[in-house]
Amino acid sequence: MNLFKEELCCWQDWAHVFQSIEAFEPLIKKIFERHRLTFTLIESCLPGTNAVFKVGKYIIKIVPPINTGKDLSEDYFHEVSLLHHFYEEGIKCPQVIASGKVEDRYVFYYLIMEVVEGKTFSSAVHHMNKDEKISFARRLRKITDMMYQSSVDIELKKAPFTGDWHEFPLSFQKEREDYVQTFYQGKSFGYVHGDLNGDNIILNQNHEIVIIDFADSVLAPKEYEWAVIAIELFKLDPDLIKGYFNCEKEDIVEKIILGVCGHPYGHLILKDYFKDVSSIKSIEALRNCLKK
Repeated sequence: MNLFKEELCCWQDWAHVFQSIEAFEPLIKKIFERHRLTFTLIESCLPGTNAVFKVGKYIIKIVPPINTGKDLSEDYFHEVSLLHHFYEEGIKCPQVIASGKVEDRYVFYYLIMEVVEGKTFSSAVHHMNKDEKISFARRLRKITDMMYQSSVDIELKKAPFTGDWHEFPLSFQKEREDYVQTFYQGKSFGYVHGDLNGDNIILNQNHEIVIIDFADSVLAPKEYEWAVIAIELFKLDPDLIKGYFNCEKEDIVEKIILGVCGHPYGHLILKDYFKDVSSIKSIEALRNCLKK
């Protein structure tokens, strides 16, 4: 008898049910019994691609089955491997408690991690003064450099330098393609997290930086990570920018441009920050917007 009762025939079906505690509770209970973990009250977590819930001192992430039209199993295996790797290297990230798959009505891959107690950066940054911001950014730079230079024995996919830029002026779209092809040629590739937003960085009770959610990890040049950090994470805050990049404004702007133009979600990053992108008709126009 199947424990998961909902029908999943497409991505819309998953979007309708992936936050439902009622739908996933029997399945989660079975998984916890398998690993002899204490099962208690299930709580919702921030929405994402996967079904993610808090159960006592654990976080369980359940990956959409292939029936939804998307095969995310490769991302799942990469995340499990990277969490093990970086935890062993001393980089603060959630400890993996258990992982595997359960065959029910559908095949579900799952990952159980320890709960990281603390505040998300999105919340904590509002209470930081200038010196605290600079200190945080410097510590984050050390962590991202360590991850980038790490010898990860995992065949991660390379970052696609594409994206849906159709809402930008045609002149910018064409220049962006040429710019990316020119400047990414010959660049070295290393490990990047890929989604260092304010909810994926937690300051724990010891004020240490903890990185979570490695599902978007890829091999890419450093600049790929910098676009998300500068615009989405830091909101171009000058103190955070200064602490992380530690160079002149013109150099910082060029690093951000290269990162955002080469990121598959670069168009969304710019739209979220600038709202109206109709005036960004060239790389020079983007450069001026960022300098302001």
